[in-house]
Amino acid sequence: MKKYLTIIFIILFSGLILAADALYLPNLGSSARMIALGNIDGFSRSSNAIFENPACLYRINNYSASIFATKLFDEVSYKSLSFGVRTDYGVFALGYMAAEVSGIPHTGLAISGNNNRSFFVDYYFKYDNWLAKLGHQLTLFENVYIGTALNYYENSMDGYKGRGFNMDTGAFLDWQPVQISVVFKNIMYFSDLYYSNKDDPEYSGVEHFPFQTVVTGIYNWGDFNILAQVKRTSDQPKLLKSLGLHYSPWFLKLFNLYGGYKEYYSLQNISNVYTIGVGLDLFDVEFNYAYEKSDHFEFDNNSYFSLSINF
Repeated sequence: MKKYLTIIFIILFSGLILAADALYLPNLGSSARMIALGNIDGFSRSSNAIFENPACLYRINNYSASIFATKLFDEVSYKSLSFGVRTDYGVFALGYMAAEVSGIPHTGLAISGNNNRSFFVDYYFKYDNWLAKLGHQLTLFENVYIGTALNYYENSMDGYKGRGFNMDTGAFLDWQPVQISVVFKNIMYFSDLYYSNKDDPEYSGVEHFPFQTVVTGIYNWGDFNILAQVKRTSDQPKLLKSLGLHYSPWFLKLFNLYGGYKEYYSLQNISNVYTIGVGLDLFDVEFNYAYEKSDHFEFDNNSYFSLSINF
């Protein structure tokens, strides 16, 4: 059953279909903190901002590293790693994100006497989808920050492999108590993900990168941060909305509580889910946990952990 769900995951999110739109991995979440807030971009305080809005890298004081790993459907290994450093020429960051499934059976058909048919496993292969990012952030004016990120994508499944480049750009306005994050992802509309097949030199395929616009508003109200976001993707007809709430009590600033609501596409329909989470800041080390209740009949309780180090 799990292998069947894995194959469904691959078909839904990254099938090798001519003129399709490629999966944008950061949509799955870059940290437990982000997931707990309803997958809201632009609120990260560490190097994983490179997956959300590169302009938010301005929050890095010196160095920052972030690690996030989990399993989807108990089969898909999902991870993200990032590192950022502040220099005299702005903040630079590197990011790596991947989703991987191994042990997928490739079956063959055997026909015996009396036309009896049976299937057998010929070999096993791996599905691999990964993204590498190089980001840079500059301070444009006081409390106005801009950032860009260069993206390299690589997808492979059995003998098929796709490669491509694209770019994100964003801005962040810190006008306390209001903050505004705006990011445009995959802005190079002329750049595609091109596929080849090692077993068929004549094969060629292409996937388009989905252009995405994400606008987030944050309002600071005492110990609370209230977040609201709208997201529009070129391959989807409607806006997706997210809401988040962050509470850090004045008497215990190292403790954080998160709550979130997000909308997402399930095939052609919009579904929604609520999330909660907790975080702990111990000097320069940040631990975060998120819980998400889904409507999946077998994997309906999802927990996520992430670690960030800022120094």
